[in-house]
Amino acid sequence: MAVEATQFKVISVIKGPALREVTFFHYADYAGPFAWSGPSPPAMMKFQLGEHYLVFAASLDQTDAYYTPIVGSPHSANEFRQIADVPKAGNVGILKTLDGRKLTATSIKQAHWLELNRLLNDSNPTNVLYAISQLDGMSRKGEPYEEWRRSSDFKRPEVLGALLPLTDHRNVEIATRALACFEVGTNAPALLPPFTNRLVKIANQGPTSAHRLAAIRALSGLDSEAVTNSLVALLTDTNETIRAGAFALLPRFPVPLAEGALTAGAQNSSTKVRAAVADTIGAGNYVKLIPVLEMLWQETNAVHTSAGNALLKFDLPQVDAVLRKNLAAEDFHTRFLCKLAADNPQPWLTNLVEVLKLRREKNWEAAKNSGIKETTNYFHALMALSGDNFECWNRIHDYLVKLPPAAFQNGQLDWCLDVLEDAGNTGSREPVMLYELYKSKGLTERAARFRRENGKCSGFDVTIYFDRSDGKK
Repeated sequence: MAVEATQFKVISVIKGPALREVTFFHYADYAGPFAWSGPSPPAMMKFQLGEHYLVFAASLDQTDAYYTPIVGSPHSANEFRQIADVPKAGNVGILKTLDGRKLTATSIKQAHWLELNRLLNDSNPTNVLYAISQLDGMSRKGEPYEEWRRSSDFKRPEVLGALLPLTDHRNVEIATRALACFEVGTNAPALLPPFTNRLVKIANQGPTSAHRLAAIRALSGLDSEAVTNSLVALLTDTNETIRAGAFALLPRFPVPLAEGALTAGAQNSSTKVRAAVADTIGAGNYVKLIPVLEMLWQETNAVHTSAGNALLKFDLPQVDAVLRKNLAAEDFHTRFLCKLAADNPQPWLTNLVEVLKLRREKNWEAAKNSGIKETTNYFHALMALSGDNFECWNRIHDYLVKLPPAAFQNGQLDWCLDVLEDAGNTGSREPVMLYELYKSKGLTERAARFRRENGKCSGFDVTIYFDRSDGKK
């Protein structure tokens, strides 16, 4: 990490020595390309000359997650460093303030609330947007899947109350960013009722289409009947981005309305809108509209891609015939194949093996023709297993695991095992899985050979994992 030192004139101190000036050591950037490895890096801080900040700092003799004091290294009383822990966001530990007036708050939390509200009510849109972003990240929405990004410094209702006056701001970016904070999904019934009337009014009478769309989106999780007419109007808005956004919200509305609108939207003149229609059909799982997806699939642009992704979101019996008919499509071949083979890989085993064989051949040709001197190393890098090919590998492996040992005798399934060995890996995972497969099926000689030849994976010794499979400590 690149370390910088910033000189600060001290205006107020909430906790710590009352110094007039301090030198603050902090991480500013990566020291070079690909320089970081391990858990999330500490926050990286950039300061502007003449600006004002609230700063968390620690003494140079205190240890934390990413800092160990240098033994015997002296430091002056006015030298401090950033608190370098695993951050929830990239700039945790500093807060830009509106100006340099002295703090009247007596606690850290009060100081942040006061300074953020000053920024929130400033005439400079950049300051307002900054404050919205900070407040949004400093309160929990009650949705576990995304809460790791947030802190619980402030209660969500308090934050939403502070943002409510901005929801119909004449600056569209400010208004839509504030409205986005009200989109709380599954926790909406608990949080939104105090603000619903205001949101519904903006959804129906907001100054611009962008205001109205953002307000409708913010009302997710609640009864949307009060804004149905407004959404229908947005489906024919002159702005294609607004139209596309409106179609994306249809799964929150009654099915008959959504199905009729999506069917009509598939004929929209905008590529962006038709792609949104395809995305929405998949997201809403509208089985009756699979024929509409088939029609959109015939295009050769982003609509085609969205339609293909949407088809994959349905249960296999619903799209089996469509996937089989379009299996030859080069851009979706592997994904459609993995979907078809999800429940029963046996009929598709030859196809799955062929995918991995062809990938290896293409990557070897690419490595040979790359001009890179270390051709073999580059080839191994290309063979890192991911995405559709990762799924393909697992379909084959999981099928073989379920077969009895007799099915492997006399090399009957070597053509499958060979391709799994040669398909690349994500690390030690795949070698260990193959080793355990060989042992469980009585392929003792193959297991021993595989262990000898694969003791190292991507340059790392993985024999410890083979030992664990053998029951060794």
